[in-house]
Amino acid sequence: MVGRQAQITALVLATYMAVALQIFIGLPNPDLATAWAAAELFRAGEAAGIYGAGSVPFDTLARGAHAERLEALGYAGESFAYIYPPLWIALLAPLTGLIGLDTFLAVVTVLNCALVPAMVLLAWRATESRLPAPAFLLIGLAALLATPVGALGLFQNQVQIAVCFLILLAADRSRAGAGAAAGAALALASALKLYPVLLVVIWIARRDRRALLSFALTGGGLGLLSIALAGWPLHSAFLSQIAAVSGTLLTSPGSVNLPAILAALGAGAPLTLIDYGTGQVPGLAVGPMPTWLGLLLKTGLVLVLLLLWRASHAVPQGVLWAVGAGAISLLTSVSWSFHYMAVLAVAPWLIDRFGPWRGGATLGLTLLPMSYLLIPVWRDLGPGPQLIGVVTTLAMIALIAALCRGLTVVQRRVDIEDEAAVPGPRRRAFDLLADQPAVDDTAIDMLKERGVVMAERRLGGLVADQRIAGDGELKP
Repeated sequence: MVGRQAQITALVLATYMAVALQIFIGLPNPDLATAWAAAELFRAGEAAGIYGAGSVPFDTLARGAHAERLEALGYAGESFAYIYPPLWIALLAPLTGLIGLDTFLAVVTVLNCALVPAMVLLAWRATESRLPAPAFLLIGLAALLATPVGALGLFQNQVQIAVCFLILLAADRSRAGAGAAAGAALALASALKLYPVLLVVIWIARRDRRALLSFALTGGGLGLLSIALAGWPLHSAFLSQIAAVSGTLLTSPGSVNLPAILAALGAGAPLTLIDYGTGQVPGLAVGPMPTWLGLLLKTGLVLVLLLLWRASHAVPQGVLWAVGAGAISLLTSVSWSFHYMAVLAVAPWLIDRFGPWRGGATLGLTLLPMSYLLIPVWRDLGPGPQLIGVVTTLAMIALIAALCRGLTVVQRRVDIEDEAAVPGPRRRAFDLLADQPAVDDTAIDMLKERGVVMAERRLGGLVADQRIAGDGELKP
């Protein structure tokens, strides 16, 4: 990205940041406020009141001392339970004595607003897109901000923004061969939310020892630091609460997963409706997870991991990682629209892969049902606001399927030029199908034996000339 493209990209970023900060600075942030209240309790030596009793169903509401502290901060109506690892409240606790909540929220708002376009640009690089960076950025930002996927995440200042950014960072660094940075990024994402740890199956299948070692060392270090700072009893309470979340069937307008669809259709026991306290729409309906549904979700998760193992060498890696994270979120008991920010960040690649007409139509048809243009329609049509979540889930499944389709039809073609053996211009030698990991060892040996000096790869539609060095490594 040089010259005019860089200037246009900078202009888009500056415009976006000016508008975003004007909108999002100063908004109430219940999710961050609950972390701040938990950190204040930890600093005051009242850590026992941070996590709930771990009872099923998990209704997301804070209880006891935690709820009282949130009420004192002005969040009586939306007092959410703290469900993140203890490490972060232990690190945040000293700040509660130095700055106020409003300053903390303002700083995080600036960071989150900046991470959204950074995530899209990272997706542009991780997908090796041929689209100009400004075009990819504009389409990605429009997709995110026109739907609850990105807009709700920013309105609530969600930690999930950083998680999705780190997942794409891991994908991009893995693609570039920087295994140490990739492993550290995925470990940090897993320390914020637990589910990214499952994506390590891609590196296991690829036998990427450097990324795995970095992931293990960084993750292990963060885990030991967490236990050292917060103590094991708090971690035990955290794990009990996570078990309660896994055992809960939950539906809401913002729930985007398969259990939410089944719950809206009446699967399981009757759900208990919980109001956020806003006086607008019911916020949550929860109940115990039926045993058969829990087993179904676990089976589906195993199948997703097996598919990721099988497709671990698929290209581009940015799309593979994004759809992997999205598919895992679809099969978790509690996931919201903003869990899929990485999916929408890579979505402009559909235009790159299938062309402006087919790709653009696919992108538009999958995003339109979950956009703010149609959300009022689903709210008025349904027997309850849960129809919004059902439609968004179905649209997300369609988008993930379209991205997977792009991965499955990718072919890699290698052109060779060997003036000694093949007179004339470059000739087609052979095709390498998409299910092969790369220009594999056998292919490289064949090329070296024939004195090849230039190869051309097609990766998801991207054509890049690369030289093959004497050691067989592809180098730009």
